[in-house]
Amino acid sequence: MTNAKEREPHHPDYAALHRFLRGYFHQDLADEYGTPEAAVAEYRSDADREEFHQVATQWRALIASSADLDAINRSLQQLGSAWQFSTLEDVASVTESFADNKMPGTKKTR
Repeated sequence: MTNAKEREPHHPDYAALHRFLRGYFHQDLADEYGTPEAAVAEYRSDADREEFHQVATQWRALIASSADLDAINRSLQQLGSAWQFSTLEDVASVTESFADNKMPGTKKTR
């Protein structure tokens, strides 16, 4: 049986996500960006393509490994986020913000 400690996100596994969360999902997110999706958009314009891809990949892995909203919020907080999501739909919206087809210069495929 795995205990809760073993399921916690590890900084080395989520190093890029940790840096993103500390820099963009901070206590002033609402004042500075308005929404988490806008924070992701700002990061997309600040980061190079590889950095953004690493964060997006680590975000999706973390969300996929979390059982519910409380687990997601707990994991994000452990990695440096000050933002707390209210619904799984809000999490899904941010996850969609990380989609590759949202990158400048990419075309949405059908």
